[in-house]
Parts: sequence; C-alpha cells; structure tokens
Amino acid sequence: MSAKPTSVALVTGAGRGIGQAAAMALAKAGMHVYLVSRTLSEIKGVESAIRESGGSAEGHRLRCRGSIGRCGCFCEDRTSMGTSGRAHQ
Repeated sequence: MSAKPTSVALVTGAGRGIGQAAAMALAKAGMHVYLVSRTLSEIKGVESAIRESGGSAEGHRLRCRGSIGRCGCFCEDRTSMGTSGRAHQ
C-alpha cells in the first residue's frame, strides 16, 4: 500500500478466528487496523501477515479489569483504549 490509510478499524479478538479474518479483510480494503487481543504473540503474527501483504496494522495486548458491569481496558503499555460497560447513570 503506497498511500497512508485514511480510515481506521479497531478489531478485538484479532489474534485468531473471526477476529483475525475481519482484521485481514479490513486491511485488504485499505484501512489501518488496530489489532487487540489478550494474547500478544497471536496479534504480532497477524500484524506481520498484514504488513507483509502491504497493509497497515498495529497490535496491542488488551487487559480488562473490573466487574462484569463495567470494564476499563488498557493496552499493555498502559495507554487507555476506552471503557466498555453500562452508561453512566
């Protein structure tokens, strides 16, 4: 890919299965793909495959901590990736 992608996608569970297939398809469509999963080695493999095929990707290990109702998510490097769960009441 010669031009820098203008669209981005965040794919959770991108290390294998449906998540991996989605990440590969989005990268092939020209998007920059942020790959997240609990298993860094799987993510790095998908990241390498995307880059080798000319795509753009960045992998991060995602750790979630908290209760079932609310989960704060952080990358391995402690960068906040956002919060999921119920809306504030």
